Amino acid sequence: MTALALGTMLIGMVLGTRFRVVILLPVIVAGSAALAIGAILTGASMWDTAKSIAVFATVLQLGYAFTALVVASIIHGGEKEDAEERSEAVRLPLKRSPVRHDVN
Repeated sequence: MTALALGTMLIGMVLGTRFRVVILLPVIVAGSAALAIGAILTGASMWDTAKSIAVFATVLQLGYAFTALVVASIIHGGEKEDAEERSEAVRLPLKRSPVRHDVN
């Protein structure tokens, strides 16, 4: 169960960085089907299969949500700064460049 949770968390994290929320439902359906087929092939009980699917769906959504929040805070976290301050911060390293461009 721990391996399932860790693997599902990683899948959710990748989905959170690359896709929108719409991707969660098809991934949950496909993953649940794969878990059910695997449980049938191995002869696992219905209760264990239901627990595995519940863990899969829950941890996938948690991994997606946490990663999406982190990515959103990184991308949109600096929007509160003034545009002038950002452009000045970009220009400062260029002004201090040790390379002389006026040499013939």
